[in-house]
Amino acid sequence: MMLMSAPISLVIINENERFYLPRLFASLGPWRTELDIVFADHGSFDDSIAVARRHGIEKIVSFSQETNLPALFNRSLEQCQAEFVLFAHSDVIFSDSFFPNLQKLLQNDPAPDWIDSKVLYVDKCAGGENRVWFDHKTKQIRLQGLWESAPDGGREMICCSSACFIVRKELCAANRFNEDYARGLFVEDLALRLVGQKIFKIQAENLLVEHYHVELHKQKKTQCEDLQRFRTQHVSLIHEFEVERLEQQIRQFELITGQQQQTLHEQKTIAAQQQAALEQQQAQIAALQQPLSAAMPLMRELLLRLDKEKVSEDVVLAIADLCRCFSLRREAERLSRRALEQDPGNEAALCGVAEAELEQKRYKEAKALLMRILSRDPFHARAKELMYALLDQVRDAQNAMRKPGDKRRRSRQEQVKTAMRDVGVLFDAEFYRNRD
Repeated sequence: MMLMSAPISLVIINENERFYLPRLFASLGPWRTELDIVFADHGSFDDSIAVARRHGIEKIVSFSQETNLPALFNRSLEQCQAEFVLFAHSDVIFSDSFFPNLQKLLQNDPAPDWIDSKVLYVDKCAGGENRVWFDHKTKQIRLQGLWESAPDGGREMICCSSACFIVRKELCAANRFNEDYARGLFVEDLALRLVGQKIFKIQAENLLVEHYHVELHKQKKTQCEDLQRFRTQHVSLIHEFEVERLEQQIRQFELITGQQQQTLHEQKTIAAQQQAALEQQQAQIAALQQPLSAAMPLMRELLLRLDKEKVSEDVVLAIADLCRCFSLRREAERLSRRALEQDPGNEAALCGVAEAELEQKRYKEAKALLMRILSRDPFHARAKELMYALLDQVRDAQNAMRKPGDKRRRSRQEQVKTAMRDVGVLFDAEFYRNRD
């Protein structure tokens, strides 16, 4: 019964790993007869080739260990018959769902050109042969496990699973593995070149294999040389990474600079608006002061005539109010006192003098004058307003001398209410809140 709708060639890369081969062949299950299997041996001195033959493998490619590993990949590829080639190390074990899931992926339209499997390193010594990234700080090539996150400060160059991957034979044959490499990074090199050609490359998490990674100790010796070779092969791409990073930093700087300039422009606009509003306000004040300035000589002439003539206290108080409008406070106080001399019980004169005392912070004298009014009329609006203002100022001064945690600190309204009660004046809370 045919299980495969898409033919696949399996290339098994082996080097002295005879003990893993039975488990590898067993993991193929019923798919084994459907696969075009090529056994690629890299100078094994154990009986790996004999084990492969006992399992019915007919296509065997054998190179000496002096030959670079990429050359073995290329010669094995020439023996493949199928459209897709599955390269796998001989120390991997395929999961039961590997080949069914692989068939589904290859039946897609379009089918991927390159598929990376998900490798589970069962010996816990996974190397960094899968993800290649460029460190901008040290200008070095770094390696990271395929399913691990790359460290900060680097730019990923290519990501692939060299222990088990599937590639379209036509693409692989046309580009070939670079035989300048010794043992490592030639798979990543090919993948990077193909990605540059805009191939369809995916990583399939449902293609799970177990990998014992026994060749890790063999790679240590040549890994540094291959890293330097990889850097040399792709120096132009690394240069592009650096240029792109520099351009990104420039764009970020320009963005920040643009935001700062915009903020500065907004601040200048606000400052200009405030300056214009201030100038408009000053112009309005000047427009109001102009007629007042023109009337000032007449006002002074009126005051001189008032000193020479005898007039009623009502006229004197009216002129005192007019003096307040002209900010002639000393004249307003003098006239209020003159009206009070003419009529000691005049409430308007008492309020005028009390207001003058309050402005000069003579609270005792102001309170005495206001109490003369409130003792007769507790609801006198002007007297109550001035009394509240007086008590506000007194309590503010007292609070300023007390620490924030002092329990004697109370709300202004409570203090004024208590003070009014102390002087025997009815406290009107609504009037107090709305007097301004």
